[in-house]
Amino acid sequence: MSTPTIVTSPTAYCDAAGLLLRVDYRVVADACRDEDTAPRPSKAALLQPTTPAGAVVAAALLTASGDVEAACVRGGRYAPTDLAALTGATQAHLQAIVAGLAVWRLLGRRQPAAADGKNLPLVQWARDQLEALRVGEEIFGVQAVVAAGAGMSATPFVVPGPRRTVNQASRYFGDRGPRG
Repeated sequence: MSTPTIVTSPTAYCDAAGLLLRVDYRVVADACRDEDTAPRPSKAALLQPTTPAGAVVAAALLTASGDVEAACVRGGRYAPTDLAALTGATQAHLQAIVAGLAVWRLLGRRQPAAADGKNLPLVQWARDQLEALRVGEEIFGVQAVVAAGAGMSATPFVVPGPRRTVNQASRYFGDRGPRG
């Protein structure tokens, strides 16, 4: 049996510093504590993956990145290399999605029932963005994906000619005016 080819990024698409730019460090620190009586980890501890709190943050960011990969790779829209190569505003958008999903993971670690995301705008937004990426409503600025959707329109395509359903239904509902 051949070894499967693994298609994934070895690193998260958002680092701990990027997470702390988007989320109050106290929220993240409190979610990383294993006991309520333990002192809140420092900001520096959250940034270091070698500390216990930093390892929790790193794991949440990598898991959230995996969530994004699973949504984006589906349908062949993106490869992990495409996501890793993003720059500028699109990279910031990807990092914000990963940060929101990581916060959701962190809060779920301590209080699973409270981590539904409905009361946390960043989490809800990230989950909505993830679903939009999954179904193709949103795309990242990768040239091949942008070009593939260049001819697409948000307006529905209407077949020219008589509206047969309306013509057939008019005998039940009466004439509703001119028909196209």
